[in-house]
Amino acid sequence: MATKSWKEGPVKLRAGSLASWQGQERPGVLTLSGKCPRCSADLAIQIRPSTVIVTAAASGEAAFDAVAYFQCTCEEDHAGRPETKVKGCGAYWVAQPRKNEHNDRYHLDISAQPELNDAAKLIAEESQATGSGLRTLAEKWIPGVGAIVGILGLAGIVVSDDSVAGLSWSVRLVAFSLVTLAVLMAAGATILVYRAAFGWPKEVPLRSNDDVLAAAEMINTRTSQIARNVRFGVGLSSAALAALLAALGVLWLQPDSDRPIAVTYDDGGKEMSLCGEAARVEDGQLQLKVTDGPRTTTEPIDMASVTKLEQKSEC
Repeated sequence: MATKSWKEGPVKLRAGSLASWQGQERPGVLTLSGKCPRCSADLAIQIRPSTVIVTAAASGEAAFDAVAYFQCTCEEDHAGRPETKVKGCGAYWVAQPRKNEHNDRYHLDISAQPELNDAAKLIAEESQATGSGLRTLAEKWIPGVGAIVGILGLAGIVVSDDSVAGLSWSVRLVAFSLVTLAVLMAAGATILVYRAAFGWPKEVPLRSNDDVLAAAEMINTRTSQIARNVRFGVGLSSAALAALLAALGVLWLQPDSDRPIAVTYDDGGKEMSLCGEAARVEDGQLQLKVTDGPRTTTEPIDMASVTKLEQKSEC
């Protein structure tokens, strides 16, 4: 018997079109078997209570109370079938699985709600696209992870040992807090921007017709979520840059306490001058570390006798 030519499109279902379809439920999957309502080929199609799409939602318990999208997957030779299509006659339809009252098997009822039919078709197409693109999606995240590692490297330069040497504990704490905040914001910005560009695969429930409509609505409103992610991502990256600049300012613009000072003081009516590193002030005396060749001594100077203090680049 000659087979029908390939033709992609929805099947016009009539009473009895799905009478041959019967199904058996197993944990996590409903397997339905019957004849294609267009080409009459024998088909076996599995339905699951959730699917993976690039959007946000959560999965739930297994149930099969939602309309489902069916597509002919026969291996008959249909004239005119594109080379990119290896199976089927091109027919697809949306139907409602129903459990039989007298046993645990299922049958199919025609779905006459256009909104539900469109939602089921949209989810099926999105699920197929997500499934084929998950590996590519994972590969695109590799440079994203590299970007986060690069941010950590930049932060490490800012707070390296050389940068914080000689600084007080309070200054180090402020710099560390700013760098930590910058790293967290930069990582968040990277994740948001990559999520906007490439999506975030999540499992969505399809337990009921309301779930089907909700999942379709998430797909349709994804553009606004992408725009929000981009805005927040750019804002966080700008804030991260500002925090890093603030950390640099704290480190680089602090007075250098290690620079030597020249002290001029009165010693019994005679003006004296010493140059060295201020160690501490104790009991009204400035303890000045003075280096003379290989020798370093600590010279006490009465603060009341000091007439001039001047910071020097070197003694």
